Amino acid sequence: MIFGKYAAIGGGVALVALWPFAMGQIGQSAYEEELKNINQPEFSVSNLSYERGYLSSTAVTKIDMTGQVKQTLIEEGLPTSYTLNHTIEHGLTGVESTTVLDMTPELKDITRVVWGNEKSPILIKQKTSITGSTNVDMTVDGFNGNEDGFSVTSKPLVMKGQFDKNFNGTFTYNMESLDAVSNTGESLKMTGFSGTGNGYIDAGMWIGTQDLNLSSISFDGDLESTFALDGLAVSISNQFSDVKEAEATRTVVNSDNLIKVKGFTAPTSGFELKGLEFGFGAEGLDKDAVLKLYELSNTMVGEPSDMEMVSMMHTLDTLIEKGMKVSFSPAKIQLPQGETSVDIKLDVAPGIENATQNIQQLLDKLGGKISASIPTALVNMEPSATYFLNELASMGFVEEKGAFTEINATLKGEVLVSPTGKEFPLAYFAQLAM
Repeated sequence: MIFGKYAAIGGGVALVALWPFAMGQIGQSAYEEELKNINQPEFSVSNLSYERGYLSSTAVTKIDMTGQVKQTLIEEGLPTSYTLNHTIEHGLTGVESTTVLDMTPELKDITRVVWGNEKSPILIKQKTSITGSTNVDMTVDGFNGNEDGFSVTSKPLVMKGQFDKNFNGTFTYNMESLDAVSNTGESLKMTGFSGTGNGYIDAGMWIGTQDLNLSSISFDGDLESTFALDGLAVSISNQFSDVKEAEATRTVVNSDNLIKVKGFTAPTSGFELKGLEFGFGAEGLDKDAVLKLYELSNTMVGEPSDMEMVSMMHTLDTLIEKGMKVSFSPAKIQLPQGETSVDIKLDVAPGIENATQNIQQLLDKLGGKISASIPTALVNMEPSATYFLNELASMGFVEEKGAFTEINATLKGEVLVSPTGKEFPLAYFAQLAM
């Protein structure tokens, strides 16, 4: 991929730039205290110096990338350690700070290629009041690079955030456009990249909501890779909830995520999508198990070791043993014949021990509901689909409603139950579909 190196450069620098959001405050006492509390699987933070004056101070912070992020940067030949220089102004009601990257010779080599100069491409301004609330404005300069016939230009990436002393808050970001062209004529064009967030970080996991939007992105290359995408929207929500159980109260994670695509085309092949929506949700996920899996996934480098695999399997067992609900809803797309949709909601009953060693007991405790709505005109275009649905109709799973064919079923272990109460083993449907 011709853009891989530059994406890694931008990603590596952006990861560093995100650090002040996690710090919140830049006064010396708060700064030193926050350094002790930072516990992120992607990086570690240390103070190199803090020179305090009466009206102003200076501080130097070092960030070392770890785990998979570090490995990715190494593979791209990029630095894995960065230094931030802070200039702090003291006021009667708070402090203001300006942060830039310490431009080492290695970083200057990179910025000359990507940004066309040797100055810090990142500028961060913070205002922290005596109450601990912080406003953050960050700008990453627009790309203006050219190397070996490859060029990349963009508008600046601008991020703004407001956070309290516990790092609860909101943020926004946007980049108006990005254009890249290779020496072989391949080109990438992106417009309208923006997003918002509201929440806080707990053990490296975002709790709250985030929204990402992309007006358009297109790639013009060889015949098989050319595409155009319009109107991408991604919504993410993670929330904690306390559940009362027989002996104690347990904290669970509820997650709700949705991806929307207004349109996608691959002109050469004639492939086209419109009105695509895909949702994924989960309820009742054990908090401790989720955070452990997050930590394991972010600290692994390459193939997991035997010890890491054992730890992951044990954590998955704990997650499943507590029970959960999972949904794939909505899942729909607009086709010339009409909208096609599928909704799947599954329940995993609690009490399953060592599920990774015995998948059968997981299947036995699986329940839920499955439904689908398909334009009848689309069904009639495929003889094999018509035969399959006719068989399902004879079992009571299918009903014709106007121009649509609707399918409904209840899952009980390895059995599907029709709305009329008839039960059929899942294995029978697998054989019928072959």
